[in-house]
Amino acid sequence: MTQREQVKEYLEAKGSITDRQAYRDLGIRRLSARIWELRHAPYFLPIGTEYKTVKTRAGKTVVGVYYLIKES
Repeated sequence: MTQREQVKEYLEAKGSITDRQAYRDLGIRRLSARIWELRHAPYFLPIGTEYKTVKTRAGKTVVGVYYLIKES
């Protein structure tokens, strides 16, 4: 199974994914590249991005959360 397929299945099962989850759960280090592939041909998955501020040991940082957009 390709990394792209792993990310697609993870999104379908869990609803969202972050870089940390992708690395921890799937061993994928370049999540943004896999998301780009899924958003473009031939997949065209409706994937949104939400940015959240999280507290870290060094202060705060912004994390991107990718999620499947549910069509009504």
